[in-house]
Amino acid sequence: MTETLFDWFGITQSSTNYDNFKIAFWSGLLSTLLISILVGLFLLWLENKVGKKLMQSQHAKETIVFKGKVTTLLRLPPATVASIRAEEWLPSNYLELIKLISDSPIHIWKSEGKKDFQGLLQRCEKISNKYEDLLVSSKTLNLILHDELAKNASYSIHNAEPILGLINNFKEYTEEFKKGLSHKMPLPVIQMYEKFTKTNSNKELVTNYQQARQTLLIEIESLKKELFDSM
Repeated sequence: MTETLFDWFGITQSSTNYDNFKIAFWSGLLSTLLISILVGLFLLWLENKVGKKLMQSQHAKETIVFKGKVTTLLRLPPATVASIRAEEWLPSNYLELIKLISDSPIHIWKSEGKKDFQGLLQRCEKISNKYEDLLVSSKTLNLILHDELAKNASYSIHNAEPILGLINNFKEYTEEFKKGLSHKMPLPVIQMYEKFTKTNSNKELVTNYQQARQTLLIEIESLKKELFDSM
């Protein structure tokens, strides 16, 4: 093959020319390969950089929309719907906020997004963590309370609603409780509430739940203040 190339270009076939050809050939090949690798790496770096910028821009847009939804929810008047489950004794807009946070890729926005929203995202992570703490104490409280109600035919699972209303110190329930027996506070409810909250093991359950709920509410109120003060 080399001899044919020499003939084509009229090059004298000698050991010196062969050596020079090999040196030139391999030097050119290595140079071309090195340049190709460098160009390829540069293009890869450029693609990653552009892709990262586009991703950050996309995350920023998503976070702006998220922030708007959070602000809207926090502007709504708080209204709590009575429930037989302890974890649901939160304002409905707060429950929607918690679901919004849970459904959003907060960890991705926090690690890959712009720094402008770090404070908001950290607050949201704290709210999510505090809600998890509330769920743990709520589920335990629900289990024990519902079990106590199920043991006696005089009680109904629905009696858990006014009992939790009293545990959460809702005015509507505490005022009825002070009045004594009524259609909202029948005797079984009063008896179970007094029995349940005076048992030492249950006292700790109630206290843990109340503290977890209050900590969560404080965290949400802090986020609300931070957002509204920045407007």
